[in-house]
Amino acid sequence: MRKSLFTLLITLLGTTGYCAEKVYMDKQGVIRWTESREEVALFGANYCLPSACDFRAADYVGGERKQMIVEDLEHFKRMNWDGLRLCFWGDYQNTDREGNLLENEHLHLLDYLIAEADKRDIYMLLSPIVTYNSQWPEMSDTTNTGLAKYYPKNTLIHDEEAIRAQENYMKQLLNHRNPYTGRCLKDEPNILFVELINEPTQFPEDIPGMVRYINRMCKAIRSTGCKKLTFYNVSQDFRVAPAIRKSDIQGSTHAWYPSALNNNYSIEGNGLLFVDRYEQMLHPDLCGKAKIVYEFDATDMASGFMFPAMAREFRRGSIQFAAIFSYDMLRTAPMNLGWQTHFFNMVFTPSKAVSSMIAAEVMRRIPRGKHFGYYPDNKTFGDFRVSYDEQLSELNSGDMFY
Repeated sequence: MRKSLFTLLITLLGTTGYCAEKVYMDKQGVIRWTESREEVALFGANYCLPSACDFRAADYVGGERKQMIVEDLEHFKRMNWDGLRLCFWGDYQNTDREGNLLENEHLHLLDYLIAEADKRDIYMLLSPIVTYNSQWPEMSDTTNTGLAKYYPKNTLIHDEEAIRAQENYMKQLLNHRNPYTGRCLKDEPNILFVELINEPTQFPEDIPGMVRYINRMCKAIRSTGCKKLTFYNVSQDFRVAPAIRKSDIQGSTHAWYPSALNNNYSIEGNGLLFVDRYEQMLHPDLCGKAKIVYEFDATDMASGFMFPAMAREFRRGSIQFAAIFSYDMLRTAPMNLGWQTHFFNMVFTPSKAVSSMIAAEVMRRIPRGKHFGYYPDNKTFGDFRVSYDEQLSELNSGDMFY
């Protein structure tokens, strides 16, 4: 009798399209695999081909976009990456003023990217509201149709019409059925996390207003039946950490660009001096909820020793997912057509690529919360070593040498 009831339950769940989530957050705020109960530790990169400047850059080189996705995700697997951030400019390119979802090539490519990542056991963070103009850097195209065209970034948290448009968009996107997998995005098993909004304008002087916004967006997500872990940005202004603590959100998202952005020249020198402390991740208001890094990079630096050192600090801060911004597509990487201050591709930046492979192992092998002290005492940590003098990052363990 018990077996037949179980079979009936599985059948019913199958007909509703529901699938059990692969991860959950425990009472201490630690993300764990549902099946094994082990801690999650994922590493990879942002990949932006479906939207914005990377979408256009693919056309500039005459690339077939779906084939480019396959090529680049094969690189992810060759580097033993298992994390991917879906940074999707839907607020500019895939909605109307009311937030209704528009079916177009951007959405179709997002669907294809999700399906191809799923085939390769790559796990995803979905960030569907970007807040930065999709036409950068050319700024010559006026085809933006989305809600962001009508609601400036600094109005998204408080303007009632803007909030309704965002709620509408979030619901329709999560309920959108991916033709390549047959599943709604809310049920895609390898999408583990949903970030409400990328780098919002923060209002530390109005924590109650922020909590109301966060809770409304969380409610919109849950109304679809989506059970993904939800996250909200804190690193744009750590003074909003109390909003993370008081709201229904399950975790905080962090970025780290210690060498700043858009320097317009290559940075030389010992970058290890300024990646040994990211103390804000230890903010007490962030305790008890999950933490992930949605973007990081040693910008404008070609060195091959920065990523493992940054990953070491992420583990001290209890980070469980970290994504480089951003992966340069193989076809466009020779010209660095995407994001000028960032340059990363397995073929064209091999030293950084091996460094990233080592950083992925730092995420997996260094215990969450472990601190190895400050520079220069932390140049050796566990099975790892980083050296500015040797221009080197190294993993030397019983089972692996990079």
